[in-house]
Amino acid sequence: MKQLIPCSTVAIVLLCVGHALGEHHAATGSITTSYVAGAAADGNMFDVTTFSNPVTVSGIHVNASNSLKPLDIAIYTKPGTFHEFETEETAWTLVSQTTVTPQGLNVPTIVDVTDFVLPANTITGIYVTVTDTGPGEPQMHYVVGLHEFSNADLRLNLGVGIGGMFEYSIEDRTWSGTINYTVDVAP
Repeated sequence: MKQLIPCSTVAIVLLCVGHALGEHHAATGSITTSYVAGAAADGNMFDVTTFSNPVTVSGIHVNASNSLKPLDIAIYTKPGTFHEFETEETAWTLVSQTTVTPQGLNVPTIVDVTDFVLPANTITGIYVTVTDTGPGEPQMHYVVGLHEFSNADLRLNLGVGIGGMFEYSIEDRTWSGTINYTVDVAP
């Protein structure tokens, strides 16, 4: 006589077999710099180094001026360091653009980004900027001086402030924000 195996038992067996065969799973993480800003410009450029696993950026928080109007934020990436490419717009790829309501100075403003991947064992330049630049427009706030932040998944080498869209750089500025991500982890 044949014995029928309930569907749920089959699913559990397949799940266990898949795990034993080396399937990957995703873990969430975040890395935060400082929200105690002392200066501002239109954006920041910095480098992100990934370690042994690729990282998918799923959101960020920024330190933006309080404003009565929505703020357009753009995020660009480029393979390798941002150094020497601060004013070279053609070296960068726009990976996300959205509108947010700034929460005010030194308060994290959530930016829901289009997910983008930072490959394993690489350095990627990141540029986070407001798109409405000019006198009187809301700005990104940052920390004066260079600081490095790291955890088990990422290292942030910070960076420069940027005036305008790719117009000029302000040396020794640390991006003020948080990167939220998932990491594809091998079992």
